[in-house]
Amino acid sequence: MNTIYGFGNALVDVEIKLEEAQLKEVGIEKGSMRHISSQALNKFLDLYSDQIFSKLPGGSIANSLHAANQNNATTHFSCSIGDDDYGEYFIDSFDDKRSSISFSKSKLPTGICLIFVTPDGQRTMAAHLGANLDLCPESIELERLQSSEFLLFDNFSMSSPRGLETTKYALASAMKSKVCFGVSDVSLVSENLGFQKLKIHQTLQNTLWISLLKLKHILLFLSL
Repeated sequence: MNTIYGFGNALVDVEIKLEEAQLKEVGIEKGSMRHISSQALNKFLDLYSDQIFSKLPGGSIANSLHAANQNNATTHFSCSIGDDDYGEYFIDSFDDKRSSISFSKSKLPTGICLIFVTPDGQRTMAAHLGANLDLCPESIELERLQSSEFLLFDNFSMSSPRGLETTKYALASAMKSKVCFGVSDVSLVSENLGFQKLKIHQTLQNTLWISLLKLKHILLFLSL
């Protein structure tokens, strides 16, 4: 049985139906992702409160682990959450006997990702990271990590100082695990390409193979 350990952003996805004209008012390029402030988050939630149609636990790594879990893999997720209702909601979503979670609590609120969905089905995202900025090595459950076949994380986790610290700690602790790394959203790659390359090389100290599969989907394959 496959065992997968992942760490990354803990987000609650709030899906909002918008017309094309409304999306233009939001000011985010259609189909892309942008990080937003707490002020912008509250503004959008107030402005489009009657157009919200779902709230679900999210985050790219958490979603990937959920999909693996649905296909009989045993998974564990580490993250940072706020001491609030959204955080409790996120924790409660890990209720399957094959999935588990470890976390640290931050003074910042639990992260929220607004997903604006236009009539053509395209998704445009605005994420307020909140507590995810405090992802830390203390959230890692070492015994589970060292017994896992795979370690999964992505570029989002390396975008904050504490996240990079957590990445280094996890890689140093999981020497026998196969590593799966996602470069993530194209906007993040475009903004931080040089810096991310430096951090990846410093962190992994290994040979990297980069394959551009699609213009807006970049996957990084590596072997430890």
